[in-house]
Amino acid sequence: MATQRSIATSFWTSDSLRGIDPLSRLFLAYTLTGPQSNLAGIFRFAWDDCGDDTGLTSAEIQAGIRDGESREFLRYDVERRVLWVVNRLRFEFPEGKVGGTQRKMIHGVLNRLPRSPLILELCTKSASFLTGYAF
Repeated sequence: MATQRSIATSFWTSDSLRGIDPLSRLFLAYTLTGPQSNLAGIFRFAWDDCGDDTGLTSAEIQAGIRDGESREFLRYDVERRVLWVVNRLRFEFPEGKVGGTQRKMIHGVLNRLPRSPLILELCTKSASFLTGYAF
């Protein structure tokens, strides 16, 4: 798994995130760059790790999830503890072209997750990125 992540500068100037609480913005930046994140943008979310890594309280993390969901930045499956950064693939591959090695890595990420409905949503939204993946 890669140990480096980047955030597009548009993250800081995006109209959809304008006026968001600074702690929620920290949380959203964490969803893009934290140790559990990946280029597919869908992963098991560990509340305790997020709190330890960012200093955010459980209530602040919960507020970040609400703010992210209300701005269609992310979705969270509470039951399976899976978090999806909705447009991560589009940020990562703006031209919609994913190489074979990257596609295999994404398929591997999806196969290791619990069967969350978010995987089906990701596959539907990002079908051109995930050719060959069977849910």
